[in-house]
Amino acid sequence: RLGYRDERLMQCLVREAAGRLHECSGQEVLDLIESISTGGYETSVQGPEWQRLTQWAGEKFEAVRRCVVASSEMPLTLRKLSDFDRALAVQDYRDHLSSFSLVGLGFTYTCQMLELLGIQLLQGPEREAWQRTAQEAANAIAGTGNQSDMSKNAEAQEGLKVCRTVCVYRFSLHSPQLGSRSAGPMAVTSGPANDDHQLGLFAATLKHHRGGDGEFQALQACARASMDLGCQPIGAPPLDGSAVEGELWLHVSEVP
Repeated sequence: RLGYRDERLMQCLVREAAGRLHECSGQEVLDLIESISTGGYETSVQGPEWQRLTQWAGEKFEAVRRCVVASSEMPLTLRKLSDFDRALAVQDYRDHLSSFSLVGLGFTYTCQMLELLGIQLLQGPEREAWQRTAQEAANAIAGTGNQSDMSKNAEAQEGLKVCRTVCVYRFSLHSPQLGSRSAGPMAVTSGPANDDHQLGLFAATLKHHRGGDGEFQALQACARASMDLGCQPIGAPPLDGSAVEGELWLHVSEVP
């Protein structure tokens, strides 16, 4: 982004980080590795310090992966729990994620995590077409897209518009009994958290509460449409065995 390369600076940062791993919470190391990888500095920083950092990051990712895998069946168990036990299960999950002291995993590890969850990452012309569609939807946002920013002056709103992550989503759902629902492409930005727990979605706190993030709002919108079609994420399952199927597309301007 700065328009120049400084290999000596990156080598210095790697040496310092490798010597201070015991002082790091995690995010700063992952951010450094991401910067070096995306900036094409890996050849310049090869050595025991770089190897130590990448090994440490791999162990951190593996710990997060185990947490996600262990929690993957939690939504299926919530139906059977009392309100009190359900609240405890959700809080345990949130506390576990918060304990990693991370905001994000970076592009490479995030892609691995999404694929682990069965999420398809678009490639080639299909991705380019969706990116163009998402950009058009994002350009249609008035102001920053956040009502809480309306009281700020025009200069502040322009600055916030650059900073805010934009999520564009669309979905199409179908129920054999109640028909179909679809929406989008629609662009949303981060805003106040809305803990709509009956949707079966529970945001964690990663540095700050993530219930207002654009991608979480998109998941909530899709879940509400599913409920309109008779799917109860937490309530008793339908006796007739009906279900909802479909797909949700997301485009986020930053790594989610």
